[in-house]
Amino acid sequence: MHGHILSSHPEYQKHAALLKRSGVHHLSANAEIWLPEPYSVETAEKARDMNASKAYAHHGVWFTVGKRIPSLRVQALVWKDYFYVPVVPKVEQDRLWWPRSRYTGDLHKSARAFRFPG
Repeated sequence: MHGHILSSHPEYQKHAALLKRSGVHHLSANAEIWLPEPYSVETAEKARDMNASKAYAHHGVWFTVGKRIPSLRVQALVWKDYFYVPVVPKVEQDRLWWPRSRYTGDLHKSARAFRFPG
């Protein structure tokens, strides 16, 4: 599922009610394929042969649960999103590493990540 379900979809009311009860305002998948051992060259080669749109069980999912709040301190909108991936991702120096690219084999980091105790 990417974004909100279209209102013409038969399951729209059911999913809209579930999102509202859970406090999730938006749900979307990221474009990376998160297979086991996402940082190995062998996994990148395996992912290259996969159809990304059919590999939905291996995508990360963004949950947007709050509203965007204007902050005078940083002079910008501030919000919190949650990101779920089906494997344990590598986080170093407060940066989350995306899986090795299935096109180039390169590694690259995302934006800043925060870890919560527990």
